[in-house]
Amino acid sequence: MKRRASLLFGLGVLVSLSMSVPTYAATDNTQSIPQTQEAQQNEEGTETSVYKISEKTENGRWQLLKQDGAVVTERNCFYIMGEYCYYVDADGYICTGFVDAAANETTGKVNVYLASGKPADSVAAGTYYASEDGDTPEKGLGNIQKSSWVKQNTAWRYLDENGRAVDTKEKAGWQNIQKTWYALKTDGTVDESVNGWENVGDIWLNSTKGVGTIKTGWQNVADKTWLYLKEDGTADKTKNGMQKTVLHSPESRQSMEKSICLMRHRELQHRSLAMAGRRLMAIGTGTKTEHRQKAGE
Repeated sequence: MKRRASLLFGLGVLVSLSMSVPTYAATDNTQSIPQTQEAQQNEEGTETSVYKISEKTENGRWQLLKQDGAVVTERNCFYIMGEYCYYVDADGYICTGFVDAAANETTGKVNVYLASGKPADSVAAGTYYASEDGDTPEKGLGNIQKSSWVKQNTAWRYLDENGRAVDTKEKAGWQNIQKTWYALKTDGTVDESVNGWENVGDIWLNSTKGVGTIKTGWQNVADKTWLYLKEDGTADKTKNGMQKTVLHSPESRQSMEKSICLMRHRELQHRSLAMAGRRLMAIGTGTKTEHRQKAGE
């Protein structure tokens, strides 16, 4: 019995130890900033931080401090604090707006630190964007943005899944930015020379100075080509017979509305003539019947 009890005790200790061992998320050590909460919890198993954010300084900014009140010594790098990730400049201030994160001379990358004070996987140097929204860093001010569009002066910049700004040349052409379509040049600015109808994949856009809008219903998207467009800008292929119609009458060349009115008018004329013909036939049939009745008398 004593041997069995000791074995059970040993198994209990092993189970307890296995449950207390933290797990680590697999990360690519050359590309992305770790997910904030997940990276912190995986690294330390707790949300306790060795850093804190200062009160607002005289210049209207915030510094990242150690718990003893001293400014952090590791600078020009990223810090993950809870759900946010900040970039701290050479003076220890939390940055906002576009940040040119330079590579560390030793590692050739930008260093990243967790709230525990331990280093995380470093990331590639480049341009990043720290949010300018929020009253304080604790409310999102300075948080590094990812997978989104931001405007830098007159140019649109795309931030990839790692937060780094993509070369504007890679995003030239039509882009759906914050629910508005823009025709971008290689420098990220809007190409105002683009006007008229443009086909982007399966979507038809009506462009004015490089800004595309979606229109619905019958639209003359090209010379003598009419398409019935749905709310998403794609053509409704169930609308047969009008999707590529060449109209020969002079009126139809001016506008689709006039051609539809003309066709409706002709249809009404045909209906009226048909009804008149049926009435005449009915009258004729009635007259013949009347004559036969009189003849029989």
